[in-house]
Amino acid sequence: MRHYLGPNSPILPALHRSVPSVAIILDVSGSLSGGPAEAARSEVMGVVRAVGCSLDVFVADTQVAGKHRVASSADVAKLGETLGGTCMDEAVREVGTMRKHDVLVVLTDGFTAWHSPGDVRCSVVAAITPGGEMPPEWIKSVRMICSER
Repeated sequence: MRHYLGPNSPILPALHRSVPSVAIILDVSGSLSGGPAEAARSEVMGVVRAVGCSLDVFVADTQVAGKHRVASSADVAKLGETLGGTCMDEAVREVGTMRKHDVLVVLTDGFTAWHSPGDVRCSVVAAITPGGEMPPEWIKSVRMICSER
């Protein structure tokens, strides 16, 4: 049990947890559909749960098409439908240069051009759907596991 030490008491390290600022780019391009698209959308909630707070989610195909604050699965349902081509590189550059986030998670099939990081000022992690292409080494990456329905 923690005891209240008063308004002028120091905040001890064990009583404070630093939460990184995390943003998500959700690929809504035409190449991402069916089970992999559902897996990417469900990963949005996985990241929200892991961080423990609502997050900025940017939907993108060839550019950022919208920004949403996501805190629940109902918010994920409002993220929009599949759009057109794919250029996650542009979305990463746009969001990654905002100087607002510590980590940028890109949920994609990886079928996109990945250029140099340029002015991206945060760590970039890509979660790639099964069968997708892995990004270059400057992007930390993991492969999603999903089941086809």
